[in-house]
Amino acid sequence: MKKATPGKDGWYSRDHAYFELLRDTPVPRPMFWRQLKLDFSSWKPLAMVSFGVGLLVLGAKRHGDASLLVPGLCFLALYVTMFRMTMKTLRHAPVRRGIVRSLGKPHPVLGDTILTQAEVAGRADVSVVSGDAGLLSGLLAGGHGVEVMFLDHDGGPKSYAMVVAFRALADADAAQILS
Repeated sequence: MKKATPGKDGWYSRDHAYFELLRDTPVPRPMFWRQLKLDFSSWKPLAMVSFGVGLLVLGAKRHGDASLLVPGLCFLALYVTMFRMTMKTLRHAPVRRGIVRSLGKPHPVLGDTILTQAEVAGRADVSVVSGDAGLLSGLLAGGHGVEVMFLDHDGGPKSYAMVVAFRALADADAAQILS
């Protein structure tokens, strides 16, 4: 997975063109083809779809063997469901800014991913997830906190908003973000 790099405006992001599209385009955003291309540039979604299609082909060659067709359909249905959920968030979730003041806890499964809280203007703290724990830790060592930009999908109390970019925070900026 790509590591976040700083852009010309100080925001750390894994894909600056993608981040700028999310930040600068009002909802609903045109994200379908871009996300599909991004999905199939990673081995995980590609493997999931390939496995599902492989099971379908094998089941069809065995004259409709349900023991292969059903799992193949389930893998493809799972991918389509996850893709649709991602598309809903990317197209319709507003981009918000907040402040992260502590690193939070590590994700139970994903290595460099953290779960933490972001202070947001005019509402309760928002649970956010970021895949750049090492960089966030370094920025937090400065003592002022980190400004994060995230997709606020409001999925309920047990869901996490996805951080799309972050940058070092100066004390003067904190008052402006939280007002």
